[in-house]
Amino acid sequence: MEKLISIVIPTYNGSKTILRAIESVKNQTYDNWEIILIDDGSTQDIAELIKNIGEPKIRYFYQKNGGGGKARNNGVSKAQGGYIALLDDDDYWADKSKLQKQMDFFDNNPEAVLIGVSKIDIVDEDELLISTYNYPLTDTQIREQMLFRNCFITSGVMFKKEKFDHVGGFSDLRLAEDYELWLRLGKIGQMANVETAVNYTLRKSSTGSQKKLQLVKNVFRMVIKNGNSYPGFYGAIFINAVKILYYAIFGFLPPYAIKSRIRKLFRI
Repeated sequence: MEKLISIVIPTYNGSKTILRAIESVKNQTYDNWEIILIDDGSTQDIAELIKNIGEPKIRYFYQKNGGGGKARNNGVSKAQGGYIALLDDDDYWADKSKLQKQMDFFDNNPEAVLIGVSKIDIVDEDELLISTYNYPLTDTQIREQMLFRNCFITSGVMFKKEKFDHVGGFSDLRLAEDYELWLRLGKIGQMANVETAVNYTLRKSSTGSQKKLQLVKNVFRMVIKNGNSYPGFYGAIFINAVKILYYAIFGFLPPYAIKSRIRKLFRI
C-alpha cells in the first residue's frame, strides 16, 4: 500500500492561483495524498472556494495571520501522513510524477531526510517561462554549496514528518526560515534533489531593499551558526559579508543605477 503524503499549502488571499496549485496535486500519478490547506488570515473567502472544489482529500483550516512559517508548522501538526510535501499557493507541479519520484528515492534511501527538485522553471503570472534555475543533486554536492546558497525551493521539498518534529519545525524568522530549516535537517540525515521541476511564479512586486538586507543578514547568522556542520565556512562568511555590504550601500538597485550611487558616495 502506498504511504500517505500530506501536502501542506499555506495561502493568504491566494484565490487567483490556488486552484492551479491544487490541480497540479490532483494530476499526480501518486494517488495516496491529502492536502492540508492553511488559510493564513485571508480576507478573501478561501473556505467557500475550497468547498466548491468538492475534493474530500482537502482539509481546510483557518488561522490568524502569522506568516508562512507558522502556517506550515500548523499544517504539519495536522498532517496524517508520515511524509510532508510543501507547495505554495502560487506555484505548481507540472511534472505529474513529481511525488512518485521523491517517494521512490525515500524508499531506496532510508537515511534521507530531505528531498527536493533538480530544477525551477520560473514563470510570470501568465505562466510564460522566464528562466530556469538548477540545483545540485547529491548529498555531497548539496553540502558543498549549502552555506553559499539555498539548494532547495520550498514548493519542491518533501521530508519525513518525524524528522521535522525532531528538529523543531520552522522558526519564526519570516525571512529565510525555510533555508534555516534545511540546514538543521541536513545535520541529522542525507539530502538530495531528484530529477523533476517546480514551476515558480515570479510576482510583479519585488522584494524591497530593506527586506532584502534583512534577509542576507539572517542568512549570515545561519552560516555562522551552522558553519561546523558544512564545508566552506570561511568562504561562505566572506561571500555573505559582501552581500550585506552590497545591499547596505546599493539597496536593491538595478545595475545601471549602481554607477550613479558610487559617484554620489565618493562625490566624483
